[in-house]
Parts: sequence; structure tokens; C-alpha cells
Amino acid sequence: MKLSRFSIEARTALLFLLFSNAWILFSDRMLAAVVTDPAQLTAVQTCKGWGFVAASALLIYSLLRRYLAVQRLSDLALLANEERYRLLFNTSLDAILITAPDGSIFAANAAACRAFDRSEAEICQLGRSGLLDPADPRVRPALERRARIGHFSGELTFMRKDGSRFPGEISTAMFRDQEGCHRSSMIIRDITDA
Repeated sequence: MKLSRFSIEARTALLFLLFSNAWILFSDRMLAAVVTDPAQLTAVQTCKGWGFVAASALLIYSLLRRYLAVQRLSDLALLANEERYRLLFNTSLDAILITAPDGSIFAANAAACRAFDRSEAEICQLGRSGLLDPADPRVRPALERRARIGHFSGELTFMRKDGSRFPGEISTAMFRDQEGCHRSSMIIRDITDA
């Protein structure tokens, strides 16, 4: 059985349980074989108790130190991944939206703000329905396809703040966020001049 399958709390408790039982079992047998005088045995038992406390503290310290080192490495890797995501999101030349299946928008990058001529707050307030041309007959089939198979790529018509429309190449995919909620990414490229 691999200990790594268990949480740090379970591993610590299991190792402490094994250590405690081994300490009691072997130290009592060794003391009984070596010390025969009851008064001496009592004094040695007291020292054995203090030794157990010290050894337990050392065991718990080393386990926690190892866990915290692993946690620090994990946190650094997470920060590096978040930084890469942030850079990709913020520097992309294509519009990127983070949305919910119901059309709510949670985030829009700078390219999206430029493409739609709106602030991120305006884009989030409008939602998907405020950015897609309601007259485009391809919208409904595109959303149905994404709901059915988890992604969609194609062309749709989008609207800017001034009401003008532009053709966009869209790539969208469903995913679950950290809390397990359904979300989708939308990457949109203005293909007016293409």
C-alpha cells in the first residue's frame, strides 16, 4: 500500500501510530530483559516516556517540514502557471472571453475590449448576447454544438458598441474551473480584412 495515496494528515497519523506501537512494543521488551529492579524500572520508564515525546516531536517535525517543502514547490509551480496564463490572456492579439454556458462573461482581455470597443466591465455586464449579432442564424447551432460536444470552431457575426457588425472566427471550448463549475473560453479573431 502506497502512503502517497493518503492525505498528509492521514499519513502523519498512520506513521505516528506505527512509530508509537513499535516504540512501546520493543522498548518495553528490551527494558524488561535488561532492568529487573522495580525502582530502576520506574526511573527508566520515565526516561523512556521523555524519549518517546522527543522522538515523536522529531518525527512530526520532519513530516511537516517535508510536507511544507512539497507545498512550497507546488505553490511556486501554481504561481508560474498563473503568470503564464495571465501573460497569455493579457498579451493575446485575439479577443479572449471567459464565460459561463448561460452567456455570462467573467473576464475579457484587452484585445476583446478593442474588438468590441467596450471596457471589460461593459463586456461582462452585456454578456454573450450583447456581443453576438442576434440576426446571425449560425449562433444557435454553434451554441448547441458546443453544449453537445464541448467545443465549437467557426465563423459568427459580432457587434461593436456603435452597432457595427464584424465577422469573427471563433474557437470556444467548455471546461470546469477550480470549483467544478462549467465555464467556457471564447477566442475571437476579427476577420474583416481577411
